[in-house]
Amino acid sequence: MLPPQMERQPSPTRKPAPVKRPLIFALLLLAAAPALARQELYRVVGIAPGDQLNIRERPDADSDIIGAIPPNARRIQGFGCTDDTPSRQAWCRVRYNGVVGWVRETFIRYD
Repeated sequence: MLPPQMERQPSPTRKPAPVKRPLIFALLLLAAAPALARQELYRVVGIAPGDQLNIRERPDADSDIIGAIPPNARRIQGFGCTDDTPSRQAWCRVRYNGVVGWVRETFIRYD
């Protein structure tokens, strides 16, 4: 037990140390990073009328089809492209009508 003069007395005016604003900003930025991924707008090219551009689950022609984009579609949200795929062909991650998946880069251009 400590002598009375050394005992810690609660301070009614003592407030918790303020959290630094830069720390809060950094944490919010990290939490929002996926939403801040660069988005680009695309349009479909090279698809015949009456046909469709398939949206695939993974960047691979053998992957499941999870959606489709009509040949005249514009303002398709894009999230980047890669050729680091099994086929070494370039694929782009897109969102169209709420479906997020992969399309061949050959069939889209900047809108």
